[in-house]
Amino acid sequence: MTTSPKTMMAYEHQSLLREIDTYKDTVSAIVAFIHECRWDQNNRVVNGTIPFGVGRLMRNAHDDQLTPDIVIQRHPTQGVVAEVKTTFPPDNTNNRRDEVFQQLKSYDVELFGWWSLNGQVERHDIVLLTHDSHVVDATDHFVGLAGKEIGRFERNLAFVGFYRSEQHHSYITLRKHSGDLLDHEFSSKLRRSVPIEARHIEQQQKKFYDGCPPIPYLLSLMWTFLFPTYAEGQQRDARRGFTPVEVTSDQVTTDLQRYYGFEPDAHGNRGIPRGEWIEEALEALVSFRMAQRGNGPRRFVIRYKGLTGDVLERFGRLFHERREKESQRRRAPTRQPTLFDNL
Repeated sequence: MTTSPKTMMAYEHQSLLREIDTYKDTVSAIVAFIHECRWDQNNRVVNGTIPFGVGRLMRNAHDDQLTPDIVIQRHPTQGVVAEVKTTFPPDNTNNRRDEVFQQLKSYDVELFGWWSLNGQVERHDIVLLTHDSHVVDATDHFVGLAGKEIGRFERNLAFVGFYRSEQHHSYITLRKHSGDLLDHEFSSKLRRSVPIEARHIEQQQKKFYDGCPPIPYLLSLMWTFLFPTYAEGQQRDARRGFTPVEVTSDQVTTDLQRYYGFEPDAHGNRGIPRGEWIEEALEALVSFRMAQRGNGPRRFVIRYKGLTGDVLERFGRLFHERREKESQRRRAPTRQPTLFDNL
């Protein structure tokens, strides 16, 4: 007996938009916090000598790998590690809130991977950066952890909220709600709240952090901003209606890191976006018949053409349908063998 396949779930574009908004907010918060940590108040410029990393690989004394969202060495002997949870879990179902503090607790040890000769600093602060509407919940949950191991921190733990506001300019404001930092002047400044003009953030054109974006969003960025530059000067296939553009996933990754993310360097920063995200996105294009695999590993031929309508919605719908079909294949019942199979 077989069962009919379940009807595919309808595509909800608003759900994708909310997911992308959260991702963008996280990127903005990261860039704003880095900007403020490197801001030279006296000279009114960013201090380019202050090193930082996004998703930087750090290690503890047991050589376990740790990748905080932000690592900044504001002083030769002091550093800051920050984790960003734009939407702090609304409750502790499945210990989701506790997991946030377990992650923060993993940074409450001597860390290796700083920009010093021995890779160490004397002390570092820990910061939880979350949307201003969630920071009270985060602080209250931490208070409730009193007496538990994940609630005991040897190093400073500060809770910093962020929010966007519109006045005569657009601002991203950082405000420390509780906790302290080694740099008392900086800590006091954050306590009084720091509005940062959004243009300082937006002009950097950062679109990624150390978390994979929704793949439709990544595809829309590639198709809108990157592939048109690749297609310039290429011969269009008039019969098939597209321009074949040969790329490698390494090339796409490098260009996205250079223009919209964070480049790798010789000092431990690995580069964002990650190559595996780009590989997944390009494979999705193959499944949409908007690309084909090239001759060689990680090589692809993009069937590039301008798209009409909402590019993001198109990719969102295609990706949703692909995922639903894969899900249906996994759920499809397998035929039971019969006595006649071996005759």
